[in-house]
Amino acid sequence: MGNKISAKKLAKKIGLPFVPGSEGPNLVVTLKKKAKAFGYPIIIKAASGGGGRGMKIC
Repeated sequence: MGNKISAKKLAKKIGLPFVPGSEGPNLVVTLKKKAKAFGYPIIIKAASGGGGRGMKIC
């Protein structure tokens, strides 16, 4: 399953544990609040892809 958002929704639906995160695009203010709650550093990942492409450490 290449799309992380779809995979997370499926995991939640069938009761599998998963790492908390965003459900997709959101307001910058909301994302900053989530990042502060999770703690830094955080990794921002593209919804699709893999192999380390589309990742940003903040």
